[in-house]
Amino acid sequence: MQHDHSSITNIDIGTFKYWKYKGEGACNVVLTYHGPNNSKLNGRVLRVKKTNVSSTTIGTLLNGNEDQVNKDISDFKFVADKMSFILNSRYVYPGEIIRVTKEFLEQLDEHILNDRPKSRSKLRIDTNITIAFLIQDLSMFRDVSIPGHHFQSPKENFSPSLSPSPSSSFTRDQIICIEIKPKWGFLQSRSEFITNAKDVKSNTCRYCMHQYIKLQEGSISEISNYCPLDLYCNSNDNDDNNSMNIDRKKKAIKELFYHPQNNLKIYIDGELAFTGSLGGGNDLSKEESIQMIGSLFRPTLSTQSLCELVSAILSRESILSNLKSVQLYDELDIEAIYYLYCKLNQIPNTIGYQLNSQSKLDQLTNDQIREYISRFLISATVKDCSIMLSFNNNSKFNSDTIQSFKFINSLDISSNTTINFNDNNIIYYKIGIVDLDKKKESSIPNYYKTDKLIIENYQNNCNNKKQCTE
Repeated sequence: MQHDHSSITNIDIGTFKYWKYKGEGACNVVLTYHGPNNSKLNGRVLRVKKTNVSSTTIGTLLNGNEDQVNKDISDFKFVADKMSFILNSRYVYPGEIIRVTKEFLEQLDEHILNDRPKSRSKLRIDTNITIAFLIQDLSMFRDVSIPGHHFQSPKENFSPSLSPSPSSSFTRDQIICIEIKPKWGFLQSRSEFITNAKDVKSNTCRYCMHQYIKLQEGSISEISNYCPLDLYCNSNDNDDNNSMNIDRKKKAIKELFYHPQNNLKIYIDGELAFTGSLGGGNDLSKEESIQMIGSLFRPTLSTQSLCELVSAILSRESILSNLKSVQLYDELDIEAIYYLYCKLNQIPNTIGYQLNSQSKLDQLTNDQIREYISRFLISATVKDCSIMLSFNNNSKFNSDTIQSFKFINSLDISSNTTINFNDNNIIYYKIGIVDLDKKKESSIPNYYKTDKLIIENYQNNCNNKKQCTE
C-alpha cells in the first residue's frame, strides 16, 4: 500500500553533533536538540527508528524500507487525525515527519552509542529508514518566550547512572517535568463475556495484578502500592467525595515517587534525573527514592509538595478523564476480542472453554467484529501511553502556599504574551500525551496469553487479594 509522501517535509536539522540522547522505548530512540538557536528546532525532540542488527538481513532491509516508511506515515496519520480528535488536540502533539540522510543516521548512531543503556546496545538506529519524527519536547519550555530565563547546557551530574550530586538542587531558572505512565484506569469486569476469573477482574485492577509477575521475574524487588484507579478517580465529583478523591490522587502520585519502576520519570531542564529500574535507573527502595528525590530539589520543595502540585494540575485538566473514556473502548475484554480475532481470521483459538454469552458474539458480522477489534486496539494504545507535565520551579511554592497560587496552562496564553517566571504566585505548566503508537492486530493472541498469565500468577501467588476501587 502506497501512502502520500507529501506528508514528509524537508527541514535542515543540522549536524548529528547537535542532537543528544534523551531516552528510548522498544522501537524508537529519542534525541533532544542542543545546537545553535533555531526557531524550527528549539524545544523539539527527534525520534528515530531502531532495528535489531543481529537479525536484519540485506534482503529484509531492501524489501522492508518502503513498507516501513508507509507504516510510519500511517502511524503518523493515526496520531494526527484519530488520536488527536478523540483525546482532544489540546493534549496531542503529533509533530511532523521529516527526511534524514543515511549518513546522518550512521553518524548519529555512533555519536550516542555510549550514552545508551548497555541493555539496549543490540538495537541500533535503523540507518535504512531515512525518515524521522520532529516532535515538541514536552519536558521543556523552550518554545515560549520567558524573560530572564536562561537555558543551561546539560549538566554533567545528570549522568546515565541517574545519581545526581547534592549540588544539583534546583534554582528558580529550572524546569521540572514529571512523566507518568498511568496504565489502565478501570476494572476489567464490564464485559458480560468474561469467563476467566471474573471475580478477580471485578476486584483487582490489571496493574496491581501485574506486579506479582514482575516480582516473580525479578524485574522489581518489591510490590508497588500505586494503583491507577486512585490516579484516575474523579476529583470533580460532589463536595462530599471531592476531598477524598483528591487524597486518592495525591496518594497515587506519591506511590509513583516511591516505586517509579517504568511509570514515572523526572526531568530537570529536559535532562532525565530520576526514574525506576524498569525505566533505566537504579532499583531503589522507598527510602532511597525519597532521599534521591530530596537531593534533586530545594529543601522547601518536598515530595509532598510535588505530589500536591502535580495533583492540582491534573485535577484542573480533563486529560485523565479523556484517557479513561478512550480506554473504555475495550468494552468486550481480551477474552472476547481474542475469540472474535480467531473467528475473523478463521484460525483455531486456544481459549479452551465456552465464553459467557458466546452466542451473541457468534451473531456479529465481520464488519462488526472489525469495529470491535479496532476499538480494542485504540484502547490498547491509550493504556500504554504517557503524560508529560512540565512546570516552572517557583521558589515560593510549597505545601503551605498552594492555595495562593494560580496555575496557567501555557496553551491558554496568546503567542505574543511573555511568560514571567518571576511572578511569585503563578505556576506555568505544559501538559500532553506521548507514546500513542498504533497497536497491531497481530498482537491480539499475545495480549490474550499475557492476560491469562497475569491472572493465573496473581491467583497462585497473592494470598490477600487486593480490592481496587474505581
